Amino acid sequence: MTVEMVEIADIEAQERPELEATSKFLLEDVDPATLIATKNVRPVDVDAELLESVREHGLFQPIIATPYEGGYAVILGNQRRAAAVEAGRTVDVIVRTDLSADAARIVAQLVENMHRKDMRPTEVAAACAQLAIDLGLSEEEIAKKLSKSRKDVRASLALHEMPKAARDAADAGQLDLETATTLASFEADPKAYKRLLKATEDGNLPFALKMETRKREHAEQKITATARLQGEGVTIIPKPNAIGYGSREMGVYSLSNAEGERLTVEDHAECAGHAVYLENSSYSGVSEHYVCRDPKRYGHVIKGYYNYKSPEEAAAKAAAEEEARRAQAERAEAMAIALDLRTEFVQGLCRSKKVPKGVMRFALEVLFAHGYRPEQASMVLAYLGATEAGDDPEQTFSVRVGRIAEARQPLVVLALAATVAESHVQSLSKRWHSGDKGLALRWFEFLTGHGYELCDPEREFVDGLRKPDPEDEEDQDGEDWEDDEQEEQEEQEEDEEESEGTPAGMELSADQEDQEDETEPPSDGVSLDELYPEIDEPIAA
Repeated sequence: MTVEMVEIADIEAQERPELEATSKFLLEDVDPATLIATKNVRPVDVDAELLESVREHGLFQPIIATPYEGGYAVILGNQRRAAAVEAGRTVDVIVRTDLSADAARIVAQLVENMHRKDMRPTEVAAACAQLAIDLGLSEEEIAKKLSKSRKDVRASLALHEMPKAARDAADAGQLDLETATTLASFEADPKAYKRLLKATEDGNLPFALKMETRKREHAEQKITATARLQGEGVTIIPKPNAIGYGSREMGVYSLSNAEGERLTVEDHAECAGHAVYLENSSYSGVSEHYVCRDPKRYGHVIKGYYNYKSPEEAAAKAAAEEEARRAQAERAEAMAIALDLRTEFVQGLCRSKKVPKGVMRFALEVLFAHGYRPEQASMVLAYLGATEAGDDPEQTFSVRVGRIAEARQPLVVLALAATVAESHVQSLSKRWHSGDKGLALRWFEFLTGHGYELCDPEREFVDGLRKPDPEDEEDQDGEDWEDDEQEEQEEQEEDEEESEGTPAGMELSADQEDQEDETEPPSDGVSLDELYPEIDEPIAA
């Protein structure tokens, strides 16, 4: 429509006042290019079929327009206007003066499009946003004009503000308006909102929305519980690290009073250490855990595991441990020196010209009960005063034994038994649990019985071995342990008699006892030196 046509229409309106009273009038054969194209609620996309029809037949349906800034602005028919411009055809225009307001224009466009074709959710959202933002209409006013619920209008406005990923999901049917409303409610929590938008892109929104909803519910419960507890005057603390496994704090239900009665929250409420921490639970929401912040300080009896140490206690413990390590190192060094002394003493026994009394019996009992391991060969050779000559200790051992008089060979058995006994002493002195205390005690008793004098570290060690274990203090069968000891002694005496080959009820003569004890051959006037001239030579010669 040209400017002249606008002027003619104005003249007609002046000459015909009834036009001002009416809400619409018709303008024919208007150039569509002169019409003002308005911002449409739907994108203008000229369909090829529509363009061909307009080019051949023109428009059968007039365009609806309204007076606007000296011309006419299209209210309904932006697509038809665009098709007519491209086809070079004129159009008929119905001018409506009752829709001159932008709000009315947008409402009319919405109503027409919603009735003609289902609009995408984002298109409805854009129109609602235009009414709300550009024209300042309230949600209630928009809902009334569009005949929609206020809830749907709110959801559409929320969708319009969402990122493209969420809007695309809505147009694809993956995000309904109700879910969009819930999603929009997380905008106040930027981190959660970002996670939800990411879940929208990943197609995992339902799960993520439930998760974030639960987190928010827990947070709200925590706020409510915090306000209530503060109103009650209860001290709220963060959850202690390692609660129950090293923290200073202890749960109230693990505490008792001096009479041994377990405390309740009400009982403990007056304690200066009374406090509570809040914790989220996957099933019950926010739970309240009442604790005492320093049960030792406030005089409670602690039931169960509690290993918290104050800085002073921790320092004292560290000092005690350091002192224990130092003492252990000193003991180890002292026992090493003592081992050298015992080794020298045993070497002296093994060089004896006469087998000391009880050596053979002791050695055989030790070897029978505890055995001998080949890896102990080097210690045996050391006791015998020999050093390994080559890679074969067995050959060295054989050579040394061959040089020892047969009457003194029980001393070789003593070297074997001494090696076994010392291995148990070393295990026990290093606080291992593989050593046999009984054997170690018998070994020291054997040594002292043959003239060895214990040094201080050894006496301390032996005293420790003699301390009974708590579980051994009482006889499990309820019998008198002295009776058991007496029976054991009687059995031992009988075993000794049998081992010596003496029938019960018979006694050895004094000469026979001396002969057995000294392990000497029958006296026939020939001395031991004459029988074994090499006896004067050292064993390791």
